[in-house]
Amino acid sequence: MVTLESILDGDPLVAIIDQVILEEHEREPPRHYLGASSIGEECSRKLWYRYNGHKEKFDAKTIRRFADGHRTEEVVLGWLRNCKSIELYNARNLEDGLPSFQRHTGSETDISINQIGFSSFDGKFAGHYDAIGRGFPQAPKTWHIVEVKCVNEKAFEELKKLKAKNEKTAIELWKPEYYSQVQVYMHMEKLTRSIHIVTTPGARDLISVRTDYNKTHAEAMLAKAKRIIDAKEPLERIGGPTFYKCKMCSFREICHEAPPIPRTGNTSDT
Repeated sequence: MVTLESILDGDPLVAIIDQVILEEHEREPPRHYLGASSIGEECSRKLWYRYNGHKEKFDAKTIRRFADGHRTEEVVLGWLRNCKSIELYNARNLEDGLPSFQRHTGSETDISINQIGFSSFDGKFAGHYDAIGRGFPQAPKTWHIVEVKCVNEKAFEELKKLKAKNEKTAIELWKPEYYSQVQVYMHMEKLTRSIHIVTTPGARDLISVRTDYNKTHAEAMLAKAKRIIDAKEPLERIGGPTFYKCKMCSFREICHEAPPIPRTGNTSDT
C-alpha cells in the first residue's frame, strides 16, 4: 500500500505509480532456469541464488529502467524489420516451418510463440535472442546474433571510444556480461558473428558493434553454468560485506547476513 510518508515525501501521484510497479514486480514468478543473459556476471554465488528461486528486489526506478529497455528493443527491432536489405528472424516472423538460418546452419533453436532461443542441461540453462539476421552492410551474407541494449549516455560514450579503437574487442571490454551472453548464443547457433545495436534511452542515439565468436570463452561459460546448476549450496563469495560490489548486490542480506540457506528452487534436481 502507499503510505502517508511516501506521499508527503514527494509527488503523491508518482508514489502511487511506483507502488503499482512494485506490486506488479512482486507478482512475477521467479525463473526456474539459469539465464544466459547473466552467465557472464562475475559472482557465481549471485547466479546460484537467482537460479535457486531467491528473488531479487529492485526499487521502482530500476524497474522503470528495465521497462524502458524492453520498449526500446521493440522500437529498434521494428526499424530493422523495415530495412529492405536485412533478413531478420524473431518472435514476430517465425510462422511457417524453419527459417532459413536454421536450414543454413543446422541449429536446433527452440521456437516458441514469444521468443526464439536455446535451452541446455535439460532446460536448466536457457537464453532467448532478440533476433537472428543477415544483410547487415558490414557483412551482408553472414548470419548474426542480434542483441539490442539500452544504456545511459555515459556508458554509450564509453562504447563509442572502445569501438573507435577496435570494434571486435569493444563489447568484451565494455560489458563482459553482454560479451558472454552472445558468445553462448553464437555457440548454440553455430554462428560466427553477433551484432549489438546499442542505444541511449528512447533510442535517441544508436551505435552498432560486431563481435567474433570465441569458442574457448563460450565453452567456459557453459562449464560455469553447469557448475552453478549442480551446486548443492551457495558458491564462493567474491568479497566480504564491505566490498563495494557486495554492498550494491540485491542478494547482500541473504548472502552476508542470513544463516546458510539450502536450495529452494529446482527441487526436482538430483
